[in-house]
Amino acid sequence: MPPQGESTGLAIEDSVLFARVVETLSDSPISRVFAAYERTRRPRIDVAYKAALARWERVKDKNWLVQKLEEWLTWAFLWFKAGAFQKSFSYDVRKEEIVE
Repeated sequence: MPPQGESTGLAIEDSVLFARVVETLSDSPISRVFAAYERTRRPRIDVAYKAALARWERVKDKNWLVQKLEEWLTWAFLWFKAGAFQKSFSYDVRKEEIVE
């Protein structure tokens, strides 16, 4: 992912979720623990990866006019995405349902 801080946040989420999975499946074989972690975590990671890839592709080879239009319309983008931003910021990995 491009360095915008997501990687650090996702790494912290990973450690918290993995600890929860280990605690929940403490009597299970390690292969079952890793499989449950993968099933639980994969959807969020896939979404984050696709979003980062889309941002990365958007910044390539912009001309002056496109850059100025984006700067002028930033307020509209932020207003339109406010709900998605709020949902993302309020995500709590401690409440994630573990998929066994």
